[in-house]
Amino acid sequence: MDDSSRYLISSREDWNKLSELVYSGVDLSGVTFLQTADFTATVMVGTADHPFSGIYDGGGHTLTAALEDTSQIGVAPFHRVRGATIQNLRIDGSVLGKQHAAGLVGLVDGNCEIIDCAVTADVTVVSHGQDSGEYCAGFVGHGGTGTTTITGCVFDGALHPLGASGGTYHSAAFFGWADEPFHAYLTDCLDLSDSAWPLGLGTTSADHTQYVTVENCYYISHDKAAGSDRPWPEGSRGERALRVMAAGDVDMELYGSDLREYPVSGLRPGSDGGLLYHGRSFYASAGTATDLDLRYRDSISDFEGFCCTAESSLEEDGDHYTLTMPNENDVIRAKWADGIPYLAPTLPDENGNPSVLYCPEEYCTDYEGQDQMNAYIGWYVVRHDVTVDSIINIYGYVNLILMDGATLTAKAGVSVNEGGSLTVWAQSDAEENAA
Repeated sequence: MDDSSRYLISSREDWNKLSELVYSGVDLSGVTFLQTADFTATVMVGTADHPFSGIYDGGGHTLTAALEDTSQIGVAPFHRVRGATIQNLRIDGSVLGKQHAAGLVGLVDGNCEIIDCAVTADVTVVSHGQDSGEYCAGFVGHGGTGTTTITGCVFDGALHPLGASGGTYHSAAFFGWADEPFHAYLTDCLDLSDSAWPLGLGTTSADHTQYVTVENCYYISHDKAAGSDRPWPEGSRGERALRVMAAGDVDMELYGSDLREYPVSGLRPGSDGGLLYHGRSFYASAGTATDLDLRYRDSISDFEGFCCTAESSLEEDGDHYTLTMPNENDVIRAKWADGIPYLAPTLPDENGNPSVLYCPEEYCTDYEGQDQMNAYIGWYVVRHDVTVDSIINIYGYVNLILMDGATLTAKAGVSVNEGGSLTVWAQSDAEENAA
């Protein structure tokens, strides 16, 4: 116990003792447990007769789940909770169980809170009868009674509901399923998984969306909106987000005061909607406007400001910039007054012609056939004919200027890693247009 009367959880052994303490029936209501180190958990906390009812503060640390039990429902680090608070915790690893398995909590009752948590675990549910493998969730497997709020949380794991019928009715990033009179409130949450299952509640029925209220919550997967043969009701899936990312040399923050912050999940909600994630990417629906504080990391004297790569609206407004979200993912980058010129068709000048922008020589790397390009190295320039026999791997948002008279031949092709992009900028007539 520390000076604040919090019980410290610093190892797997401490976690096991907490599990035993809850199992013994001790009332832990109002008692705080603080995690002080990363460790792996192989047992669950809470039972049907004695659910966890205390306050668990992860302290920003990671609990790596190594849980496998296909004989019971609700497999999760916190098997059953009632009236509990879980906050500031990261969950990684894997969970394998029967129905209602989840990355954080299996089954919840009473009024509970989950605040500023991030789950990156893989959750798998196996079938034990018709459709019994269809209940699966990133955060909470099943809501029974009361109200549960999830605030400022991120799911970036994977769901594998292996139902007997091959279906996936009752799976979702945050709540797999709920019964009346349960209600879930989700606020300022982000689903970064590529799953087709909804963000909020795993249901295909609009009637069941009465059990969940979603506010300023976003997902990135195309499949959720498409819905295929099981369309998810709008109320259960949140809003599909576009992403505007800061280039490697740009620091991005929200502009304004009294903005909420969730340090563990890395989220900061914008004043008019949207979520900034770890200061690198802003997620919001198309058309959302937000004020940003942008700063350039290096000290190049001819720095002129910031612009976007695609057709986004980024306008300088005194000491900050106002971004209007585009209809596609975009990048905010620095622009300069001198250097290697290139054409930007998506940024027309006052005459409707492609703008001529510049990349400083000191920020450019000559591309001579390397087998990879990394956005954090800077911009790449092809100054002469280059032929590459192997696959060119792209990491991050890579920009490449193809100078006049130069060609790049990739015999084995280009491989863009997940979350990255390659933008090739032409230089033809750049000097003429500049004049």
